[in-house]
Amino acid sequence: MAFLLNFGYGVDSSMQKLSLSFLIIMTLLSSGCKIVKDEEKTVSLKDFRVQSEISGWTEEDGSYQLYDLVLLRAGAMNGDADQYGDKGMIEGIEQKLVQDKPYLQLFIMDFGTAAAAASMFDVKAQQIAAKQTIGAYEQTVAVSTKYSRGGIITYAHFDKYYIELQFETYAEADFAYADAALFLAFYEEKL
Repeated sequence: MAFLLNFGYGVDSSMQKLSLSFLIIMTLLSSGCKIVKDEEKTVSLKDFRVQSEISGWTEEDGSYQLYDLVLLRAGAMNGDADQYGDKGMIEGIEQKLVQDKPYLQLFIMDFGTAAAAASMFDVKAQQIAAKQTIGAYEQTVAVSTKYSRGGIITYAHFDKYYIELQFETYAEADFAYADAALFLAFYEEKL
């Protein structure tokens, strides 16, 4: 290649520019540098809204709400607003779903970073005395426990998102745990 870069000895300037460009590209590629940026998947909280994707579950009319920290502190969640705010919650959604008799109230919050979402999860998980594993998820990612009104409450985190699922009015907790695993898989797939 040195002969191609020998300026002035039988190689015209367009050939010199082409050779120099080729040399630069080859150097960048061999050093692991990307010339074209990979497409990154962009996810927003609105992508987590369940409409008809999970069979049998329908949204309770008017129950979907997108909120920020100001709305949260104004009463969107019963009493835990300061705890979420202190851990870095930026915004969240609330949605209520029904399936015949079972009922689900869900909260998904964006904490900005995976570390902040994991920290919020750790706080909630430590409050559970009898932890139940959900599906194949490690207890460092998702845990559940029996909850009042014939149901369970599940805490989880994926990337920068923290999730709370409150399942109610189940005849047996095993069915609620199965539904929790179904919903977590749905949310994880969104990422």
